[in-house]
Amino acid sequence: MAYVVADPCIGTKDRACVEVCPVACFYENDDQLFIHPQECIDCDACVPVCPVTAIFAEAQVPEEWKFYTQKAIDYFAENAGVPAAKSKAEVGSGGVAEGSTHWTWKGQPAAAAAVHATSSAVAEAPPTPVQPKPTPAPATVHATTETVVEATAAAAPPKPAPAAPAAKTVEPPHKPMDPAEYQRLQALLYQLLEMMGGSRPFDASVFTEAGATGMRLQKEVAVEFGKESYTATELEKKGMSLRQKHDLGRSLLQAVDRAQFIVRYRVHRRTFMQTAFGGAVTGLISVLCGTLSFRTVRIDALFATPDPALTELLRSFLNQESLIPFLGFQMIAGILGLFTLVAISQCWRAGKKLHALKRAMQVKQIDPRLIARLA
Repeated sequence: MAYVVADPCIGTKDRACVEVCPVACFYENDDQLFIHPQECIDCDACVPVCPVTAIFAEAQVPEEWKFYTQKAIDYFAENAGVPAAKSKAEVGSGGVAEGSTHWTWKGQPAAAAAVHATSSAVAEAPPTPVQPKPTPAPATVHATTETVVEATAAAAPPKPAPAAPAAKTVEPPHKPMDPAEYQRLQALLYQLLEMMGGSRPFDASVFTEAGATGMRLQKEVAVEFGKESYTATELEKKGMSLRQKHDLGRSLLQAVDRAQFIVRYRVHRRTFMQTAFGGAVTGLISVLCGTLSFRTVRIDALFATPDPALTELLRSFLNQESLIPFLGFQMIAGILGLFTLVAISQCWRAGKKLHALKRAMQVKQIDPRLIARLA
């Protein structure tokens, strides 16, 4: 599984995630949405737009909601061929799209019982019994008490005055993002996704702004949290606004990283195509010039004399009428042949760079269908 939709989606189904998904990998049931593990390209665009923070990476699903991963696996195993989820405009927030499945998960009672048993075991754990100490005889207690009091009075120094209790530090509540700024950054993320999907013209300035904004959000989260290394669970304990700001900044940076890769892929692919076309044209002209150079030679003299001498043979080939055109065409063919060899060498280098970029695409887990559509 790439991403998992967990418990907060139950009964909500806001569908903001469906609208931003570039590959339409969301499917639905009566109560919640599901993400298809094979169709998801890990663009992380759906995480920051979820109003109830119900979408998690598989490794970051909270412990009490781990069974939603198995629920999603069972859903796609038992519901093949169902239509994709609809957007808000088509259904409305929380509605059910036409043709959606009314599937009931068979493992729901077992999962709920396991969660309830775990919480009950923790809550009802009996306290550890304290063994009572044996009570000594009264005379022994009295003698021992008098001895201890006399030794304490003789050896113990006077007690210092008790220090004032330290003031309890109260952490200030984390202020959520300005709603206007949050909507503006969401619109910026949508522009990036539309550019990567091919529905909006490519604009390098938008990606530059998105990269700077993503880095700024990451720094703000680190300052408010108090350290630079943290997990999503720790952010949720501090405040949900920090989690949303972190997810939005990470989504912007991931989109910018994929866009930069696409720009490099386009440049190298354009160079390869232009070089290959130029090499093919110069090679064709070189072959044509070589053919014309031999067409200028008079070959009828070979058949006029049965046994021509070497001097007569050279004169028949290189006379005053054919020498200059022959040399001119041969020179042009030779020069264009050198250009063709250079073009072949450059095509080889550009092809190696494209191959390296495709391997980097596999490492970054970028869907080849997306690259093919944008290239």
